Amino acid sequence: MNALLLSLTLGCLPTMSASIIATITDNNQEVVPNPSIEIRAWDGSLLTELTGEEDGSFETNIPPFQEFFVIISSDAHPPTSFTGYSGEGPYAVPNGTLWVRTFDEVTAVKEQFSTCTENESTTTGFIEGQAKLYISGSLVEDLPSLTTATATATQNEDESYEGCYLPMVNDNEEDTNEEDIVESTMTGDSGQYAVFNVPEGLTELTIELDVDGELYDYPYWVYVPANGIVPLHPTLVPFLELP
Repeated sequence: MNALLLSLTLGCLPTMSASIIATITDNNQEVVPNPSIEIRAWDGSLLTELTGEEDGSFETNIPPFQEFFVIISSDAHPPTSFTGYSGEGPYAVPNGTLWVRTFDEVTAVKEQFSTCTENESTTTGFIEGQAKLYISGSLVEDLPSLTTATATATQNEDESYEGCYLPMVNDNEEDTNEEDIVESTMTGDSGQYAVFNVPEGLTELTIELDVDGELYDYPYWVYVPANGIVPLHPTLVPFLELP
């Protein structure tokens, strides 16, 4: 199961340092040899760059007790960004947490959102995920999808990017042998969304949920890589944030 957050637990000794140990895999859980890795701080600044081992593994120090970002890529895989929260001491990331898609697999994801990608830039990145309601004690696969959610990415007050959703297919009333592709305005039954044409950089993703006309916002901070992707599967909205 793909986890969104890398929660680094507190160590027993007051070392006031932290490190991350992980293995990069692909979408089929096969290791990615010699991946390129960036570690960025909570403000998006670059902390370190390194190359993983032949078996896809790497280890590096990170600042303790703060948010950070891991961006992974290879010749066969576009940059993919994950958000983590560091504690203290070393932390071995569970296998399958840091993963990448091939260029063809990323293209297939984009093609799902056919009504939104006609004018996509080749230099910007995108965010995509599935919004789910977080209920403590439940398995991720059992969590309900959020059907009335929207997504917006913001980098400053003047730059925001609206989400796209899986298109609906409606029967054409005039000819039952034809179908119309209708652009959706919210996540719908799948809970899926994507935000395209987001420039590289620190970005606030806001999931807004409509509950009987009342709107509730939940923010995520991500780092969008150039010509890359931020996969948020699932994008969890905590149960306690809702009425």
